[in-house]
Amino acid sequence: MTAAPDHEEVRLPRSAVEALVRSAATDPDGVARALREAGRAAGAELAARIGELAPADRISMAEFWSAVNAEAEARGLGEFRSAPLTEAVAGISSSRTVEALAAAGRTDDSSDSAPFTEGFIEGLLTEAAGEPVASLLTRTSAGGAHDSPELVFLVGAPSYLRILRLRLEAGEDLTGLLEES
Repeated sequence: MTAAPDHEEVRLPRSAVEALVRSAATDPDGVARALREAGRAAGAELAARIGELAPADRISMAEFWSAVNAEAEARGLGEFRSAPLTEAVAGISSSRTVEALAAAGRTDDSSDSAPFTEGFIEGLLTEAAGEPVASLLTRTSAGGAHDSPELVFLVGAPSYLRILRLRLEAGEDLTGLLEES
């Protein structure tokens, strides 16, 4: 009989671990890149599993996110919620992810990177949509589900998010940028 998994345990698919090992072996300073690649592999594998159960043309957005959350929660990957913001961008908030739980211990308001979760979202949505999707962490907010901070991401076409990231880094206001699109 197998013991019940520890609530804090995070299980990764083999493809995610292999991507992490390959990236870390070729670039020891690229841990964030390796984590992002591992997240992409985990997200793509989860989307493929959902697609096998319910093809994209026969599943609603609510059913898709319900399936994502059931699978992600069972693997210790957290909880995800999506909402359209503009025609070009959606917002995704996540809580109880490894990176959100790590943020809970910080006392500053920094929105450090969350490479695994960013990669997970990209892999998940790229596989589900059949076209490239990028994600961008915009902030960490206190008080998500179960007292875990929420990580808030923007998702959309990679070229659009690249421009958005540059404009945000230049100090432009996110609300104003979204109103433009």
